[in-house]
Amino acid sequence: MEKLLIGLQSTRSSQQCGPVCCVQYARVNFRALAAGTPIRVVGIAPGLVETPLTKHELDDPAMRQLFMSVIPMNRPVDTREIAAVAVFLASDNARSVNGETIAIDGGSLTVGYPRLLTGLKKAS
Repeated sequence: MEKLLIGLQSTRSSQQCGPVCCVQYARVNFRALAAGTPIRVVGIAPGLVETPLTKHELDDPAMRQLFMSVIPMNRPVDTREIAAVAVFLASDNARSVNGETIAIDGGSLTVGYPRLLTGLKKAS
């Protein structure tokens, strides 16, 4: 029976370290295969999630607007959406998913974080 390792990383770090993360996933996979243990290694990269830690920023109308301006879905990620992806990845339906990081970010990677970071510098 194969094993599964799900890593959690921020959307921003997945954007910046794509090739590095793939190498790290491959390293874990090769070690496991060399030991005779099939393993799938996948990542989940959530974007802005509305939690008690982000509440302060999201309660500020200017900051909320700034964040929403780079999220095409125009809303933060719900924690249940992250859980649903983890359940999918752990299921038999994802047996062939390996060495991938799935971004759950409302499409913000398609618009790009540089725009957000530029806006944050102007707001400070």
